[in-house]
Amino acid sequence: MNTARIIKKYSSEYYNKMFSIWPDISKKESIQKGKYFLQKYAMDEKVFRNECFPIMQKIYKSTTDMPFNIQNMSIRNIFQNGYKKSILINSPLFNKDHFLAIQKIAEAYKEKNFFIIEDEMCEDSPEMAFKLKIPVNLTWEELTNGGCISDVVLNMPQNDFYVFGESGKWGRWCDYENPWIDYEVFGYIEDNQEVHDYLYRYVLSKSEYDKNFSNMGIPPIIKSHLILEE
Repeated sequence: MNTARIIKKYSSEYYNKMFSIWPDISKKESIQKGKYFLQKYAMDEKVFRNECFPIMQKIYKSTTDMPFNIQNMSIRNIFQNGYKKSILINSPLFNKDHFLAIQKIAEAYKEKNFFIIEDEMCEDSPEMAFKLKIPVNLTWEELTNGGCISDVVLNMPQNDFYVFGESGKWGRWCDYENPWIDYEVFGYIEDNQEVHDYLYRYVLSKSEYDKNFSNMGIPPIIKSHLILEE
């Protein structure tokens, strides 16, 4: 991660107007908070390759070296064998309830950290992709207090992300850079109540789909994978 370039890009007026969580803070304060956030949670390339990427490869077949594309790949191409998979309608990357639900999953797996990794294909340069290591016990207030960085990581719909725990027992693929619908594929290798609660919360009923999404021109390959419950 080139944190200096990332701060320069995402502290611009455009991103502040479009995605700011706290629009009333000054640009200077937003930049300061963003720099502090990256100092605490950003991984350099060495840490990413040695600590994070091996876990990522354990969970996903498609990684930043071979990005997933739902237009020409099955969701079986995302997760390694043995992972149960569900597609859910979900956006943005986190809101408070969503974050707390993921936090409970990580705690159930006795994890100390989870990772937020942006798909490098979303950026014009790989060094601009976010690679974050987030403590499981981080509060929502702390997560959202990262100025311009929290704004775009949590709130911007154009980037795709892998979100997964250090145990390697669960992961999300979050596809927000397509013209149809924001969705995620959630995979897990061991059952627990927290996972089932999460899936139940974000399951999409057929009536909800018909009301909100049926006229969006979603390609059949995506529609056929959606969880639709009566």
